Parts: sequence; C-alpha cells; structure tokens
Amino acid sequence: METQFQELTNTVNHNGTTKFTTTLLTADFPVSDKLRPYREQLIKDFYDSHKNNEGVGYSREVKVKEVYEIVKPLWLDLLSYHFHPLPNPRGKFQIWAYIQNNTNNFSVWHNHPESEINTVFYLDAPKEGGELELLHVNPDGAIFEKMKVPVEDDKLYMMPFWTYHRPLAQKDNKERICFNIQYRTEGKKRLKQRNGINW
Repeated sequence: METQFQELTNTVNHNGTTKFTTTLLTADFPVSDKLRPYREQLIKDFYDSHKNNEGVGYSREVKVKEVYEIVKPLWLDLLSYHFHPLPNPRGKFQIWAYIQNNTNNFSVWHNHPESEINTVFYLDAPKEGGELELLHVNPDGAIFEKMKVPVEDDKLYMMPFWTYHRPLAQKDNKERICFNIQYRTEGKKRLKQRNGINW
C-alpha cells in the first residue's frame, strides 16, 4: 500500500524555541469509479436532507447502502494496516457526506473529539480550490499554524481526532462530495501507528 506521511513542522520563538507538528497520513483508496454511479443519488439525498431540516451540522449521514458495501471493507483494511493492533470499535459504522460547489460551501474550523481518528475522502475533487486546511494550536503560546492540503480522488486522508480542520471554498461549479468516517474505540483507546507513534 502506498502511503505518504505529511508533517507541518514549525520552529516558533515564543518564550524560548517551541517545535510543534501537525500530522496527516494519506493512503491510496481507489473507490471513485465504484461510487460514481451513486453520485446523483448522494447529491439529491444531501440537499433533500437540508431542505427538510434533517440532522445537525452541515454533513449528512449517507443512506445509500451500496456506498457502505464499497467503502467499509477497504477502509477497515487500511486502518488495520496502519494502526496495529486496531482496538475494538465503539458504535455503528457511519459514513457522512458534505457536498459543495462554487456557490454552496460551509467552511468552519472543527475537530472530532468523539472519535479517536478522523478520515476523509473525496469524489470529484475540484480542479481549483476546495483544499483541506489543517490548523495546529500550540497551547503554550496560543500560536496557530495552518497547512493547506490539495485533495485528490482515490485518496484517504487520516488525522488524529484533535486536529482542527475545514474544507476551503472551490472555484469549480461541479459538486464535489467529501465523505467522512470516524473510528471510535471502546474505552477511548488511543490508536498507535505501525511505526509506534501514538495518535
């Protein structure tokens, strides 16, 4: 499996020298061609859910069962490979979708404290804009550092639950779909990468 470990490392002079990192793990996730037949249904479900005031926030739970059948096995294989041993999951497996274009977008900083790891992947990522922006908050000096990550189809982006992030606006008028899956563990056990790094 091809993986890329991306880090933002900055040295900041604030009451001495402080180093801090923001981490993003990416892996091949070839699902776009299989998901594309369900694209229009996913878009319709998303906008209908907002119109009917179903759910909270700007993401909506995916209702198309075929999406779960395509995504879940590969997603679990990837997590089991990169985080070993993988603790027992807590709660049901859910896929959430957020859809945007050049006139409809909602960009707000957030993280996922209810989970141990947060993952996102895309269908029809835009050619211009629409990046994933990460924010590292250094509590020692209230210092903020941003990392803008261009996103691609067929990639899974994995980040620790505490990572603040947001989707940026795009210039393309074609809807792009961002899928979100979180991994929750029994007893809130932290995940450990194969290289021994705790998340």
